[in-house]
Amino acid sequence: MNKLTLLIPAHKEAESLPVFLKELEEYKFDKLVVLQKEDIETINSISDLKDIKIFFKKNNGYGNALKEGIDSIKTEFFCIINADG
Repeated sequence: MNKLTLLIPAHKEAESLPVFLKELEEYKFDKLVVLQKEDIETINSISDLKDIKIFFKKNNGYGNALKEGIDSIKTEFFCIINADG
């Protein structure tokens, strides 16, 4: 089991998020992207990528994305990084 989760809050990042995630493919830690269900363009842009977990937040805003994402993490450690790198 991995000890680290990379938490990536994102909103309308259909262009930059797939590029960013592809650069992380070689690393074997968990990658959790926090999105709104309505952000269909971003969801579709990363749907073909492997080893990416998507968490759909319930409330709006960056702070809620962090709080809800952190609450869902199961690893011992986490690191927050924005989708634009």
